[in-house]
Amino acid sequence: MTSTAGYGTYPELGSPVWSMVDPTGSALTTATDREAPGAGFLPRTKRRLPAGVGSEIAAA
Repeated sequence: MTSTAGYGTYPELGSPVWSMVDPTGSALTTATDREAPGAGFLPRTKRRLPAGVGSEIAAA
């Protein structure tokens, strides 16, 4: 199994914006949107799951 994470435009903040888990070669990717730097503590604003109906979740 392979696992990878990407840190987007601001890697120094240490907050991943996507991650990929590849248990069987299917490359399942989860993406996360966060507030812009300087706007607070970078809370998650949206999360997109690998696939399926309702795979995008807005933060409350």
